[in-house]
Amino acid sequence: MAKENKIKTSKEVDAYIASFPKPVQSALLQLRQWIQKLAPEAQEQMSYKIACYKHQGMLVGFGATENHCSFYACHATILDSFKAELRGFRYSGGTIHFSPEKPVPFSLIKKLVKQRIMQNEDLAASKKNRQSKQKDI
Repeated sequence: MAKENKIKTSKEVDAYIASFPKPVQSALLQLRQWIQKLAPEAQEQMSYKIACYKHQGMLVGFGATENHCSFYACHATILDSFKAELRGFRYSGGTIHFSPEKPVPFSLIKKLVKQRIMQNEDLAASKKNRQSKQKDI
């Protein structure tokens, strides 16, 4: 039995993607499919005028302007450990800029999404532990 995708697509994200030219739409739809595959438990929504996914906090997002597309890893320093894989892309903080003709490879998106899931789950567990300890006092 195939695993069912739990993400309900957002009509707002549909409209956002549809607002761009076809090549950009294709790049954004590809990212959307990859994120949904890698983080099926995430909730899709529009936030800060970009498509975002939340799983125990902000996970990742994507967007576009007339000049480029962007993948948002939603963590200021996460890209520091992927410098070799980011050669040929403009990036800063937790944002990778790319063109529809040269998208970010699935292998890198996979690593970033999985790392963000772990970071968010670790942070949520840490908060839960602190709250539990405070109740014991």
